[in-house]
Amino acid sequence: MTLGESLILSVVGFGVVLGVLGLLALFIKAMARALYKKEQAAAPAVKEVVKEEAPVAPAKDPNKVELPADTSMGQLDLHDVSDRDAALIMAIVANKLDAPLNTLVFKSIKEVK
Repeated sequence: MTLGESLILSVVGFGVVLGVLGLLALFIKAMARALYKKEQAAAPAVKEVVKEEAPVAPAKDPNKVELPADTSMGQLDLHDVSDRDAALIMAIVANKLDAPLNTLVFKSIKEVK
């Protein structure tokens, strides 16, 4: 086999692989579209049943935190920690948890030596 024949054979091989991958992508898109249409056709019936059976609950405020009655959001015990360090620790914890700081409750912060 010459160099030219091997190059032509490799180009044809790549073409076949890319063609099959393209057909597979089209098949997946067609299946997704068909399933989406089927889901949309069934969705109104489900929504009507839900509206008839269950009353709509009022929307909750995402910024409001409901805590037990014995929990206080205003007190924090600091043991050998400055206010600045405590604020930094609370900010780091809120960042790592990806939660707003006002939704977290800290009871005490203590330096471990």
